[in-house]
Amino acid sequence: MSTPRKILTLAALFLCLPSLVSEYPAATNTRELANNAERLTNTFRITSNTGDAASTEYVQAACTRLEQMFTTISPWRRQNKEWRIHVELDSPTSSPPKRTSPPNAPTPPPYSLSADAASPPVSLRIRWDNALSPEDFTRALVHALYARILLAYNAAKPAETVPVWLVEALTREFTLAEMPSVLDEWARQSIAMRPLPIETFTRANAQGAPASPAPADERFSLQAFWFLRFLNQELSAQKKLHGHLLAELARGKTLANFLAETFPEEWEDADRRALWWPMGYAQMTRNRMVGTHSMADSRILLEKASSFVFAIEGADAHLTPIQLVPLRDQNAVQAEISARLLSLKVSLQHINPVWHNAWLAYGIFLEKFGDTRMDNSALLRLWETTRTEIATARALEAEVFTALQQAAQKMPAETAPHTKPKE
Repeated sequence: MSTPRKILTLAALFLCLPSLVSEYPAATNTRELANNAERLTNTFRITSNTGDAASTEYVQAACTRLEQMFTTISPWRRQNKEWRIHVELDSPTSSPPKRTSPPNAPTPPPYSLSADAASPPVSLRIRWDNALSPEDFTRALVHALYARILLAYNAAKPAETVPVWLVEALTREFTLAEMPSVLDEWARQSIAMRPLPIETFTRANAQGAPASPAPADERFSLQAFWFLRFLNQELSAQKKLHGHLLAELARGKTLANFLAETFPEEWEDADRRALWWPMGYAQMTRNRMVGTHSMADSRILLEKASSFVFAIEGADAHLTPIQLVPLRDQNAVQAEISARLLSLKVSLQHINPVWHNAWLAYGIFLEKFGDTRMDNSALLRLWETTRTEIATARALEAEVFTALQQAAQKMPAETAPHTKPKE
């Protein structure tokens, strides 16, 4: 069975560029077994019946980055090999079906999760086929990690105790860590939505995530993301939200009780409680937007970032990245490349979506420039990939500009935008 197409469209970025769009530290104690049937990280043990080594390698990389993110937001307990989460990639066609599914049969859930004191204590089985979306894949790993933490807190039913909204919120946080530019779009979408009642998150049927979930509602998922960020902001002066909340949930406390004890002034008064979350929602969605450069500015900034000046034989020489490859062993060149890479990481979240792939490709090139394990020929191929992405972005920018011009011609003169591109 081939690896899911939707997920592996991101594999090149995830496997080749783990640190470009993430601020989390490098992985430790990650090893591969010779038979390619199993992968280990600090927290996960990944096995597969797909027969596809790329699948387990991709999942290993995603698991490593996710557990690194969790270490910054939640305490770890009993961190040893016996407590690893067992992730099994299950190919639906690995064995012939016993009978033909009836018409209109319900789609099986994307994953199933069990968590108890048995060995392995947390077991995650992912339906690894082309119907699996990147969101469901990340959601499965997040759910399993939360179940593992709750099990360490001695929760009676860890997999079912994890709140649905918390799984959705952290799924989006992980996506944001990989692609910071999506925050602006999420904020724009959310501003157009009315905030859900806070009871959506506190009522009983939102308390436990099912072990075999259905796809999440987009509105609920987005607002769960902002709800978690709002709670983190409100608790910033008191204590870390995750460790405190998960410990209380493990003891059987509901989210409503947790909020009432943590925010008594807002919770005891019905009028203040009715305004507390809507006001927080408006604040988070309007204050957390990331500014985005125009298409032209994104192009010009990339042109500047890929132009270098070095003193050669007493005179300044303007060099392109491809001309630097034979000089990559020089300290001055490496220092400048490192500085450019750092600047690119800072700028990436502000880049216009039309130019985002070109910037990512250039970032991969810069990151691999200092990797002594990569020979010059491989680095030159990366630069050709970057040039292809740049050409694609230029063509797309021209198409978008033409479309804007055509739309402007249909508008009244006093309202038509002035959209002359920068040279």
